[in-house]
Amino acid sequence: MKFKIALFLLISSPFCQAQLGMGNNTTPNSSAVLDLSSNNKGLLAPRLTNAQRDAIQSPAVGLLIYNTDDQDFNSYNGTLLGWQDFATGYTSVSANSEILTTSTVDVSATGMTVTPKKGTYSVMFNSQFNNSDTFITTTATRESFLLNLDDLIHDLDDYFITGTTNYNSITHTHYASYNGSVGVGSPISNELQANYANLALTLYPGAYYEGAAINFVGGAVVTFDGLGDPNAKFIFKAGAAINTGIGVTFVLVNGAKANNIFWLATGAMSIGATNEMKGNCVSRAGAMAVGIATNLDGRILTSAGALTMGNGTLSIPNETSFINFRALVSFLGFTGAGDINITGAPATTYTNINGDLFTCQAFNNFGFTPPFNGITDGTQPVIGPPVTLVGKLYHCTGPQVATGGIIINNSDSSGTFSLYKNNILIPYTAKTVVSNKNSDIITLQTIATVNGTDVIDVRWKTASGNTIIMGNRNLTLLKVQ
Repeated sequence: MKFKIALFLLISSPFCQAQLGMGNNTTPNSSAVLDLSSNNKGLLAPRLTNAQRDAIQSPAVGLLIYNTDDQDFNSYNGTLLGWQDFATGYTSVSANSEILTTSTVDVSATGMTVTPKKGTYSVMFNSQFNNSDTFITTTATRESFLLNLDDLIHDLDDYFITGTTNYNSITHTHYASYNGSVGVGSPISNELQANYANLALTLYPGAYYEGAAINFVGGAVVTFDGLGDPNAKFIFKAGAAINTGIGVTFVLVNGAKANNIFWLATGAMSIGATNEMKGNCVSRAGAMAVGIATNLDGRILTSAGALTMGNGTLSIPNETSFINFRALVSFLGFTGAGDINITGAPATTYTNINGDLFTCQAFNNFGFTPPFNGITDGTQPVIGPPVTLVGKLYHCTGPQVATGGIIINNSDSSGTFSLYKNNILIPYTAKTVVSNKNSDIITLQTIATVNGTDVIDVRWKTASGNTIIMGNRNLTLLKVQ
């Protein structure tokens, strides 16, 4: 049959048109020498391996084959470019999941691995990265908590010592009281406070000191005016107790925030009934009480003395304070020596507590049965009426409390990024950069020749004790030959 077709073409060639149509095509396109047409068949090009293709002697420019090794069409594009495939001239992988490493030796970056087809490529990698605060958990005991409380009190005292860094950081001069918005320098005496019974009193940012007790009489409305500063600091220090009467309301305006208000008493502290109390209450050594139907946006912390809470809502402020609470940061209530009591709450009324509590004594009227020792993070008692608790109860006679800790690596963390081929570092691709908490950009670029089975990947590492994070990242190989 092949012989008959060839004989026919030879005999009829003088009479052939310039175009030849085959298959279903009886009217070949005028621009084509050969026009094939079929509804159910295709054109099958010669199929060669790489070795067979490369054995072709003096291939013509434009010669076309199907490469069974690369599984792609190849065309010959002259001696300069040689054989090239028809596939897309690049390979690219991307990822946006956040990954981190603490490794001090190179490890593969998730999602950044490719196996490109044979050829020579320009390899490009880019990514966002930054370092991460590393929170190192510590095992804390009553003694370590008391040391943290001592440090906190020391930090507050510094705001009253001329020449210290903390003293100089107060926005306003250290005034004991204000007349309007002008500091008058007189102490917050009981007489001055009595004059504001059932009236309004406005307090401005500063460090206030009273050598005796500080008392706010019942019914007073006390406004903290931050004067537009969202970091305004208010510190009230008493040489004795701090007390508020019934129905005292504290109001925050113009940037004032509960997390930046501190009450430091030398003795006990009593917050009256039906108060709206703002700020972190700290006693050097004294009992602390929150009256019935009183809401507290703050904390109650003492080195020695009972903590008593009535029905109301007591919550840790949401924002970070200018004072470092250290391991006490999660505690709404802490006492180094004294019971923690719920009192004055009818069975149908709850005391709502948002924060952790610590004592070495008893938890009284919390709705569970003694003994109280052994309360740890993993063995919390069932809380019942009249208490709701969002937090944990800790007791010093149980195992050490795993809480709090220290933050390391909050600036200047180094990261080294590299390109590898078949588990071997591609020369001159390793780049070390230093990051702070802000995002930085890392870029790598090189030329790599691969044989079709070679693996290209991105690897990274960091310095000992550091943690770095990588976010959006992309690895692209652009074929150049």
